[in-house]
Amino acid sequence: MMRLRLILRFLTLLSIVSLVPAAVAAAPQPPSVLQTFSSAAVIDPPFGSAFLLMNIPSCGSGQAWLLKSVQVSPEIETGTTAQDLPQLPPWGASFHVFQNGPAGASIAVPVTLIGAGPTHLSTSIDGGQPFGGYVEVKLLGQATTTVRFQFNLHVTGQCGTPSVMAF
Repeated sequence: MMRLRLILRFLTLLSIVSLVPAAVAAAPQPPSVLQTFSSAAVIDPPFGSAFLLMNIPSCGSGQAWLLKSVQVSPEIETGTTAQDLPQLPPWGASFHVFQNGPAGASIAVPVTLIGAGPTHLSTSIDGGQPFGGYVEVKLLGQATTTVRFQFNLHVTGQCGTPSVMAF
């Protein structure tokens, strides 16, 4: 009888200990530190747009890399871009973020910035939105260009739990 009680206590203790890691794993993870990643998008003649997939880090289970702010501006140092910059027509940049909904559904809701000629553009999303790294920079009002334009892109964000909205 004593042996049976010891075995039962051992099994009870074992089951409690085995539940502790599951409880810790189920707890929400705190957001990671803010990180900034930079890249360049080039629109070469005769094209009128550039597509870019930024290498954003993957996050833990239940988390996503949340875009918090973006900055984009025309390059002035590379090649003849400084001389060609006065010819820059209206342009835009779209950073493809997603709004998560119930049951894993999500919709694309890009953060779009519009510039009139050579100008620096930036915006922020205080809470952050899931960002997969896809960016498009496009000349507006014309399908092609005869000169090369380069844009510097900077995105800041962190791993965190995305907000969920009912659709």
